[in-house]
Amino acid sequence: MNNDEWARKIFSETELEELSVTSEKIVYDSEHGIVVNIGLSNDMCVDLIEAWGKSHHGEMAAQLHMLHFIEGLINYLKDYLNNEGIPFDDYE
Repeated sequence: MNNDEWARKIFSETELEELSVTSEKIVYDSEHGIVVNIGLSNDMCVDLIEAWGKSHHGEMAAQLHMLHFIEGLINYLKDYLNNEGIPFDDYE
């Protein structure tokens, strides 16, 4: 019995094609992506950590600081996906 003969006994040709496409996407996604390097000074690291903690205690300025940081990261990721031609839903 060859490698896919057992599968043909269980699945239809359409199901096998769908499984093949899905598995190829999973492999592609696991092998491709983006490495995000963030260059922060020590002071910036301290500021972010402090803003993170303060934001959880309702401090509006800290929440805005974190929002702007995350927004910059998200915009970077959107640019990457657009350049790669990878579709995504943008709910702005």
